[in-house]
Amino acid sequence: MTSSLGSFLQDSQVIKSMASRLGISTQDERRGGGGKPGNGGDKPGDRDQRPGDQPSNAKPDHRYSNPLRTFPSPQEQEAYREGYTQGYDKSFATAYNKIYNKDYREHFQRAERDGCEDARRRDYRDFYHRAYVEGRDKGYSDTYQVAYNSTFRATYNDVFRIFSEESYSINYPILYKQHFEEFRSAAYREQYEGLYDSAFSASRDQTYNKLYPGYAQAAYKKGRADEEADFVQRPVRLLDVVPTETIENGLFEPGEALRIRLSMRNFADATLAGKDIKMVLQALDAGSAVLSTATETLTQNIRAKSVTTVSEALDFRMNENAVNQAKQFRVTLYYQGRNVGEQVFTLTTKFITTLQIVGSPQLREGLESSLAVKVRNQSNKPTEPSLKVVLTSDPAILQVTKGSADIGVLNPGEERIVEFSVIARAHGASIRVPYVLQSLLGSGRRIGLTDGEKSVPLVNDYRISVSGNTRALRANGVTRMQYTITNISSRLLLKGLQLKARILGNDAQNFVIIGPNPQYLTPLIKGQSLSFDVPILVKAANSGGSLELEVQEDGRTVVISQTDF
Repeated sequence: MTSSLGSFLQDSQVIKSMASRLGISTQDERRGGGGKPGNGGDKPGDRDQRPGDQPSNAKPDHRYSNPLRTFPSPQEQEAYREGYTQGYDKSFATAYNKIYNKDYREHFQRAERDGCEDARRRDYRDFYHRAYVEGRDKGYSDTYQVAYNSTFRATYNDVFRIFSEESYSINYPILYKQHFEEFRSAAYREQYEGLYDSAFSASRDQTYNKLYPGYAQAAYKKGRADEEADFVQRPVRLLDVVPTETIENGLFEPGEALRIRLSMRNFADATLAGKDIKMVLQALDAGSAVLSTATETLTQNIRAKSVTTVSEALDFRMNENAVNQAKQFRVTLYYQGRNVGEQVFTLTTKFITTLQIVGSPQLREGLESSLAVKVRNQSNKPTEPSLKVVLTSDPAILQVTKGSADIGVLNPGEERIVEFSVIARAHGASIRVPYVLQSLLGSGRRIGLTDGEKSVPLVNDYRISVSGNTRALRANGVTRMQYTITNISSRLLLKGLQLKARILGNDAQNFVIIGPNPQYLTPLIKGQSLSFDVPILVKAANSGGSLELEVQEDGRTVVISQTDF
């Protein structure tokens, strides 16, 4: 049987190989196509057939279908393809069924016969014993569970009733007594608390009505006595505190002498000596002001039963670091060393004028630029005719050619714009040029200042550096100065450069630039540098001057570098 099975398997491999070459799926062909609906599986009409009689259900995959002829019209071409396909499928079915019917049925019958003989020779006693044991256990389990459920419920009902009645007869009297005591105690507490609260309220009201009038009278007398004793010790009280100006323009200016006006009341029947009354001023922010007179004693007595106003008491000046900020002060009044009142007041320091750069100016090295400044009077008085605005900066970075502008009289709320001429002298791509603006009067008094140090950007397209001994230009002869120009701008559109050298100073006529001047340079891309020499003939010894190199791009001056010698 083993040899027959091996022969069957070998023949099956032969069939699979042939079917693969013909494009046929052989999956489970023993049942006629794999047992799936629509793929040769069991159908109602096939159940009466023996397995070995199952017909083939293989279909070609048209891997070798290759119609070559062509026809002029689509109808003829479609008819040709349809006839070709039908002929191809029919030829495939005929050839395949011939092989399938011959080989499959022969091997199926052989395998069926060998399988039956093998089944007859097998020993099935172990399977029988195992099935017997499992059936017996299953039958016992099912029967036992049914009998147990019915017996248990009947027995449980009978026994539960007996023991329930017995437990009730034993435990009920004890539990009843316990709960009765609990409810009785709760009812007692409820009644007791109500009766106690009622009796307590009545007793308290009776005691209060009896004792309160005397107690209230005694407390009133004591309060009056304490008040009279306090007024004996402190007969004066501080009523009001107001800061005042010495320059009346509606503003508390930095540096202005400020005073305090305060009101006090004398409750005594007698005149109080001024030497016993002292006023003390304290700045809650110690760095905001200078207290010129922080403590002061009254120089005159105050009348009995009167309100006294003291003007221009104490003395203090606000610092410039407190401009546009609210600062607090405390004024305390003392009588014979006893505190009789204190008040805190707040004031904001402001300059008479505000100063602000107009727009967003940008400077370039060597080029003269204009800075526009807006001046505004924020006081309620006109300014003096001598008012002017001054611009200052670091001379090594910014040359101020016109640093002062006369303003004259500026009415309250009026604004005016003035301009300053400057020339930047710094090298580099991103530099901030610091500056300070201030408003001054003819007396030198400052009435306006920028809030901190301000700056404007210096935007250079090119950076120029010089090498060589510049002091050699003071002696006669020929001196070669080497310059290096570097493109530091971020612009994409670059054009040709023109460089022109010149000497500035009292002895400028003693110098001659040798060679082309100006000279042309090709455009430089960002980051690119170019070095060149400027030979200079010095005709006679001199006291020095300035060597200036001007760079123009497409006729527009972009930088002027100046070197002193």
